[in-house]
Amino acid sequence: AISNSQASLQESIDQPQPLRRSSRLRKTPDRLTYTSNFIKRHYAFMAKVLPIPKPSTYKQAQHSPQWQQAMREEITALERSNTWTLVEPPLDKKPIGCRWIYKVKYNQDGSVDRYKARLVAKGFGQMPGIDFDKTFAPIAK
Repeated sequence: AISNSQASLQESIDQPQPLRRSSRLRKTPDRLTYTSNFIKRHYAFMAKVLPIPKPSTYKQAQHSPQWQQAMREEITALERSNTWTLVEPPLDKKPIGCRWIYKVKYNQDGSVDRYKARLVAKGFGQMPGIDFDKTFAPIAK
């Protein structure tokens, strides 16, 4: 025979219990909200930085006057510093390719300082002693 107290205890165990919740007020930490001092100081900068897309190929950059000017400046600087000498390639060798790298430079207030383009050689397929004898990093100024 089960007593009434044991029966009510068994019923309470069988029924799902409601979750215990804290009554404390929950608040997101300031550092994770747009109202924090960090976010307020840098929000204007980030708003200006994010919308300017960088081209990843020459084909994308060729239609933009800013990128055309940046590429002209880079070529002029490379020619002025005598970075290379044009020669006829040997018949059994293929010339090394190159590509443009694009970057937007910003001022401290987030405004665009300049558009920068760099011409880089695709030298990953070169063999030391065969394709080149010396290595150097040209700096065009």
